[in-house]
Amino acid sequence: MTDFVAVVTINWNRWRMTLDCVEALRATRGAAWHLYIVDNASSDDSVDRLRGIGGDVTLIENPVNEGWTGGNNRGIEAALADGHDHVFILNNDALVEPDTLATLLKARGETGTDAVLGPLQIGVDDPEADFFGAYRHERTGMPVQYRKNPAPSDSTYAKTYTVKGAAIFAHRRHFDRVGLLDERFYLNCDDTDWCLRAAAAGFPLLMVQPSSVRHIGSASLGDYMAPLQTYFRTRNRLLLAEKHGTRRERLRQWRSTVRQVIDLAGQSAPKNSRAAARLGALHYLVRRFGDCPDIVRKWHAEARAQIRPS
Repeated sequence: MTDFVAVVTINWNRWRMTLDCVEALRATRGAAWHLYIVDNASSDDSVDRLRGIGGDVTLIENPVNEGWTGGNNRGIEAALADGHDHVFILNNDALVEPDTLATLLKARGETGTDAVLGPLQIGVDDPEADFFGAYRHERTGMPVQYRKNPAPSDSTYAKTYTVKGAAIFAHRRHFDRVGLLDERFYLNCDDTDWCLRAAAAGFPLLMVQPSSVRHIGSASLGDYMAPLQTYFRTRNRLLLAEKHGTRRERLRQWRSTVRQVIDLAGQSAPKNSRAAARLGALHYLVRRFGDCPDIVRKWHAEARAQIRPS
């Protein structure tokens, strides 16, 4: 199925958002595709809503919630087993444009099978609000997103330190060489880790300037300082630094983690965000990876309830 694009997306209690993602895909021009929806053990009626929605969709009913990492791995495995060479990891809160897939396929033809490609990720309400590429922080080695698109307006490709996981266009060859996503991450930093592993294996990372998706962002994780975000970000950045950073960069990441915990106490952060950050650091030390404990989700639900209008 060389000319088909296998699109992999995860649903978790957001079937309406997933259907919007499907609707946008069905407006695609100039490219053939098949969608693999991995339902990550949703507790609502997602499976009933998504089952049998068309021959262009395969629904994988995951019996447990394996997070962004494991959920995508199950979809990638299915796509590769079905013979697809092109795999497009796409968040269900990201909407393709009609020519997104065709432009990425054209880029694949021009760059060969080596490059990992990413479309620009444009904010739904703010065209300068999402992802245009990233560079490597000179002190910590962590990726830093460009605030504005650094590429010239007439360019086709731009090098990037990583491709954001909401939209990654890869090839079978990448998974054969690099492997799947590291499921220890579960959520957050897993996309960066995979991209850095791909780069270390000799595959360039490129943003395709004529291609874009509209990305809502943080649909499941919530606010950047919310407990769920701070737990996974704290723990997984330490794991990412361990895997890819120098000894000095790992030390600096630890210092950054300590500062984050202190700063959260002095900011108007959601309730229990500081506790979630401390727990994330502790779990890194004791090598507890994968999903977070139930208490973090409890803190997260309480924080979200606090900010909902009465």
